[in-house]
Amino acid sequence: MRRAAQVLLLAAAGALVAPAVAEACWSGYYCESYGYDAGVSVYGYSRTYGYYGTYFLVETSITDPQWSTVSNWAEGMFDVTAEVWMDAGSGGDYYIEGNHYSNEWEGWYYDGTSYYSVYVSPPPPPPQITVCPVPSPPWGAGSQSAVIGGSGFWGNTPQVSWSGNGGVNFLQWSDASVASDSQIDLSVSLAPVTSEGSVTIGVGTAACVIPVVAAAPPACPHPASEVSVAGNWCSSCVGGTFTASLKDAGGVSPPNGKYQGRSVRERLSDLVDTCFFDGAEWRAVLPGEEDWSNWPVGSINGYGSDLIGWRTEVSAYYQNEVRGGRYSSCYVSMRQTMQIQACSGSTWAEYHSQDTRNTITSSEMTATRGNASNSGPIGD
Repeated sequence: MRRAAQVLLLAAAGALVAPAVAEACWSGYYCESYGYDAGVSVYGYSRTYGYYGTYFLVETSITDPQWSTVSNWAEGMFDVTAEVWMDAGSGGDYYIEGNHYSNEWEGWYYDGTSYYSVYVSPPPPPPQITVCPVPSPPWGAGSQSAVIGGSGFWGNTPQVSWSGNGGVNFLQWSDASVASDSQIDLSVSLAPVTSEGSVTIGVGTAACVIPVVAAAPPACPHPASEVSVAGNWCSSCVGGTFTASLKDAGGVSPPNGKYQGRSVRERLSDLVDTCFFDGAEWRAVLPGEEDWSNWPVGSINGYGSDLIGWRTEVSAYYQNEVRGGRYSSCYVSMRQTMQIQACSGSTWAEYHSQDTRNTITSSEMTATRGNASNSGPIGD
């Protein structure tokens, strides 16, 4: 341990006064200074050793084209600071002092002609990201922000990039600023994406990836009900014509064009026939699905017309039975359930149901569709 003892002795003697310095070298573990034909590289580090305090090792390596490489080292146990004088062989002398807790060392090297200052400190640890947020709700179009947490951010420039979305750039602008050694503030503006993407903030070799999701397609609206409006009477059909206006919740009229271009259709069920009697020539039957009607919705969210009626000969036949005293009146009714086509065009949604009815008396027929009625003669 001769070299260690020498170090301890010099440490107790106090720091040597360094001559004037010709050049300076500042870097991390590796430091070089060049002057004349001499080059210098030196690094230092410390580590904990057992229960005996801190053990430090200082090592210098001098390389010059005129000389072979000369390496020397010293070791010792110190409380706070240490001074080390080292003979660098025939090439010159080296002096360093420092703090093994902060692991920073500085001094000078003399190559026989000039003095060179050296400064040695551990390189800062690489940046680490320990807090990569998962936004809720997920990021989508518009202005977004996040706080990235970690360590070692000072002295680094964050980089922001995008990926996904079918290769279409959706990152309109970004700003990533180092607020502290442990925090990066990120702000971005995103255009809508059509498929999954992500925004990545990188600092050093660390990265935080924040997913970006496509906006959900707007919900396909459908009306809550409809209101029928009586139109013309067709005495030769025979029956009344009706149009309808679609309504939103609470009977509110939707904005013009809300349902325009979509289709509505009827579904018929629950036939009731009070006109038929044994021996009658005609009997009401529920129309087949191929005869059910559908209508396009216009710009003011209405459709029509819908004829609620019978064939002329059937209407006249049962009116004669009424006039003959078989009954005072009779009717045939059906349940009409209304559906609207989904925005995709592939499905239908039910939104309203109502009764339709044709009532015959001795003088006329009354056609009813939900809330509206219309009456008129049978035949011309």
